[in-house]
Formats: sequence, C-alpha cells, structure tokens
Amino acid sequence: MGYFHAQNVEKTQYGVETVPPEKLAERAIDVWRRREDLDLDRLIIHFMQPHAPFRTRPEWFEKVIGESSWSANVWKRLGSGEFPEKEVWEAYGDNLSWVMEDGVSSIISNCDGQIAMTADHGNAKGEWGFYGHPLGCPVSAVRQVPWKTVKGTDEMSIQPKTKSASERVDLDDQLHALGYK
Repeated sequence: MGYFHAQNVEKTQYGVETVPPEKLAERAIDVWRRREDLDLDRLIIHFMQPHAPFRTRPEWFEKVIGESSWSANVWKRLGSGEFPEKEVWEAYGDNLSWVMEDGVSSIISNCDGQIAMTADHGNAKGEWGFYGHPLGCPVSAVRQVPWKTVKGTDEMSIQPKTKSASERVDLDDQLHALGYK
C-alpha cells in the first residue's frame, strides 16, 4: 500500500481553496496504473469532499480569529442558528455530488479492480446538540459510515496530467489551506 497526495491545493471557480476531486482522482489513476512499478497492491484515496469548505458557499469559510479551523466554524454557526440548516445541507449535498461525479466515478471507470467506498465519519445534524463531527461525539450518525464495494474497469477515459513525484509540497502549507491548521 502506498501514500500519495494530490499536489496542488487550488481555488475552485467558487473561490474556495481545496483539492478538487478531479485532481485527486487523476493522481490516484496515475498511481494505480503504475502500481506494479511502484510495488503497490492497493490504494487508500481520501477525498476532501464532502467536507467543508463548500464550493457553493465560499463566503462561509473566512478564517475567524480564535477558531481552530474554518471547517469547525460552519458547524458552530449552524448549531447557533446563524447559518440556515437547509442551506448548509444543500451546500454539503453539492460537495457530495461534486466528489461522486468528478472523483469517485472517474476512479471507477479508470482503475481496474475491487473498489471499496466508505467515509472517515458521518455528521451530526443536531442530535443531542451536536453538529458536524466534533471530537468525542457520541452520536451514532457520526460513527456509522457507509461501506460499498464496486468493480472498477479501466476504460482509459482519463489520461492524467500529473506533476512529477519528485516535486515536493510543503505539508504545513497544504494543511493550512485545507483548514486543518
């Protein structure tokens, strides 16, 4: 198993800094096609989406002084009633559609083999006063995640244009751009 990452955090057409799912899918497809040379038999591909930031609501993700991250900020604002629930879940749903259409479906149609799809967590929607996925959250919606397997077939419909593996990215800069620092 190997660890590779998309090498460019970029601003989407909506002004949100994130790794677009198509960039990560391209990188994964490139690595998977070179798996024998890289001595790999599996990959774990972790898309940012449907996590915040939400591409359709970039104005929600301006850094707030004292907040641990802008990602936590949206859930706090939802919980306080500052952000309308319907709008938050519509934006979240758009991010989910984005990753499924531009990321997951590309991998399924460009990588041979068994593909397992899951999530690192779910999100609370107000149960017991929790929103999002705070540490130690006892809500089952956060802890129960989907698991689905599908058969991938490389139709060669995507020809990745990835950067050289020798190019380095500053991990601290990338984590900051993604809202983790």
